[in-house]
Amino acid sequence: MAMQLRESLQRALVLVLGYDFFISYRRSEAGAYAEALARELGRRKFTCFLDRNETEGGVELKPALARAARRSRTMVVIVTPGMLASDWIAQEIALFRSGSRRKTLIPVNVDSFLAARVVDGTPFSTLRELSWLDETAQAVATGVPSHERVDQLTRSHQRMKVRSLAMLLLALMAVLALVLGGSTIPTILDSRRQAADAYTSIQADVQRTTDILRCLLFAAREQRQEAPAKVPTTIPLNDFRKPAVLTELEGLDFANLHLRRPALGLAACRPGDPRLVVSIAASEAQKIVEDLERIRAKNLAFVDTAVQDLLGQVAGHPFLVGLADADQSMRRIQHLEEDSDNYPYRLLGDGVAGASDRKDFIDFLAKMSRLSELTAE
Repeated sequence: MAMQLRESLQRALVLVLGYDFFISYRRSEAGAYAEALARELGRRKFTCFLDRNETEGGVELKPALARAARRSRTMVVIVTPGMLASDWIAQEIALFRSGSRRKTLIPVNVDSFLAARVVDGTPFSTLRELSWLDETAQAVATGVPSHERVDQLTRSHQRMKVRSLAMLLLALMAVLALVLGGSTIPTILDSRRQAADAYTSIQADVQRTTDILRCLLFAAREQRQEAPAKVPTTIPLNDFRKPAVLTELEGLDFANLHLRRPALGLAACRPGDPRLVVSIAASEAQKIVEDLERIRAKNLAFVDTAVQDLLGQVAGHPFLVGLADADQSMRRIQHLEEDSDNYPYRLLGDGVAGASDRKDFIDFLAKMSRLSELTAE
């Protein structure tokens, strides 16, 4: 019973306060060291977030990982030569620094790397301006953190009083729950966990939306028969509001015969998929609508009311609903037209038949971006 209560309190601390330490590292060079450091800090009653998955460059952070970076009090960056080639670590640092100014970023400088190598002009140049902790290459290679470094990290972390107060308050709540025969702590934990899961799901839907738009932009460029069509692997959601990009998307005609083979850039499309681009995009949009409606229907406790309101606006937005229905709408319109093979059906059909128009599309992007901001912290 006591152990279960202690574990519940620990989970509640993470949900309420975030992590004490977020450890950022290149797994191929410092994996064993990072795991040993996390274990040692854990023995000293600190909570640590450590991602154990190696990720290729150019890939955006998973929503859960991005949330952990933002909600951690201290980030420890293990500085090794391979760090310079890691887009992943650069993203983690940027997300961590985008939050509260009261956060602490601590480089662990392995074998005097920051002093010996030029990092100017890279995302890691700001690390030179910070107070770092020196560590030996041998300690990293053997996976045994120096006791002095662990002690320094412990002393640099100024959160123990906050954690103690939070633990005391949660303990009092637990006692009250036991006295009243209720289940206050489990209820709080379950509500917070559901809210965290909902926010993670929303972020995944934001990413899925961005992927659809990126691939529709790919299709628009393919339609112009550029050889080969080029679209960045990652595009920020707000970049789709740029006039040049809007103009390209307005030119996308779902009925164009050139698009009767799937766009190669669409993640939902696999080689040999016989569906039209409009069919794939409509299917993905429908999945987003259903997922956002499912999240909203739960009416989760602790979820910001602004998030609840935006969920409804986004799930029922004319652009998203129009895109989800685009395949059937295009077929209905073409069925009524004599020259159906050449009758256009635009993604943004200002003045012609289409899934939506520019005004609704811009409004959708604004609302989706705001929803992403509210659920990212």
